[in-house]
Amino acid sequence: MDYKLVFDTTRSVAILLFSFLVSIVSFGQSNVAKGNITSSYNHNAINQLVSEWEQEYSSQMGKIESLLSAKGWKKFEKLADGSFVSVQELGTDGTPIFYSTFTAPSDETCRANALHANGLLNLGLDGTGMEVGVWDSGTALTTHQEFGGRALNSDQSDEVSLHGTLVTGSLIAMGIKADAKGTAYGATALNHNWTRDKIEVAQAAADGLLLSNHSYGIKTDRVPDWYFGSYIKVSQDWDKIMYNAPYYLMVTASGNAQNSFDNEQPGYGKTSDGFDLLLGFAVTKNGLTIAGANTEVNSMGELQEAKVSGYSSFGPVDDGRIKPDLAGEGAPILSTSDTNNTSYQTSFGTSMAAPGVTGSLLLLQQYHEELFGSFMKAATLKGLALHTADD
Repeated sequence: MDYKLVFDTTRSVAILLFSFLVSIVSFGQSNVAKGNITSSYNHNAINQLVSEWEQEYSSQMGKIESLLSAKGWKKFEKLADGSFVSVQELGTDGTPIFYSTFTAPSDETCRANALHANGLLNLGLDGTGMEVGVWDSGTALTTHQEFGGRALNSDQSDEVSLHGTLVTGSLIAMGIKADAKGTAYGATALNHNWTRDKIEVAQAAADGLLLSNHSYGIKTDRVPDWYFGSYIKVSQDWDKIMYNAPYYLMVTASGNAQNSFDNEQPGYGKTSDGFDLLLGFAVTKNGLTIAGANTEVNSMGELQEAKVSGYSSFGPVDDGRIKPDLAGEGAPILSTSDTNNTSYQTSFGTSMAAPGVTGSLLLLQQYHEELFGSFMKAATLKGLALHTADD
């Protein structure tokens, strides 16, 4: 597949510096900065979407409860492979859509370490003053020592999630345990569970959220084959958010289904090749979908080797677009665990590849604001990432 393999923030910074360098005091995502970007948004359209999805959510919950009862399914369950699964909505054809974490429960591959204090570029970027949204199967363990009060339970979720804690650590862990340091270790993570993700993201984007990480997706063994690669309502809904809030970018994991054989009639390649396995918001036109890669990077931040991981789901999508868009390090990565406030766990998969990229993109937004006093539109940020990645 011809998608970009590894995101290189050092090249992206070089692009940002093609213009003259200016010295500006950074205020991060202040209320003024948020107001500047949201003033151009179509708030009426966003409010209408939120209202429509609220009604849809209320209507579908009753149908889902009846379906769960009739089928003997649980609303939320942990599978033998460690992934968490729950029914979240119904497709337009009545298909129950199960969300699943992409089991996998870095920073050198994305070159984020080059942007940190004492890094190759010595820019001192760490995400301080910046906010990143995290939607997952539940909230992170917000009291973990690595978060220093910067992981917030933004929707008051009752479910503390191991997976959400791992993802959040990969984003913002401060590095008390050095090997677990996150890519944007000074940023604040706004944690949410995935139950009302579309609604909450639309509201957060309308308030100025720039980036959110979604290391989950639709479970591949519970949908008809025509769903794979299809631009279904789920895909369209997320694109509507990004269209009406043009500074907001959704980053999602591609999934770990390469060897699942779940799509018996792929539109490209053979079932055994692992192609045509992307679903739902992994198929969006405006969002960024992240594959997993196994990489080798030297001390100068130069990519020595990169291979798409053996589990990472391939595209393309039905309308011919290349997806996934980028790849990040998906090999075993040490991160924060929810066992207690000082616990850690090693994980792998596209679940861990996505936050590495998300954190790096957040640092680029921080740097752009330092240089020019404004943030990039999501299309600019996405384009910058795509055109400076290593092939």
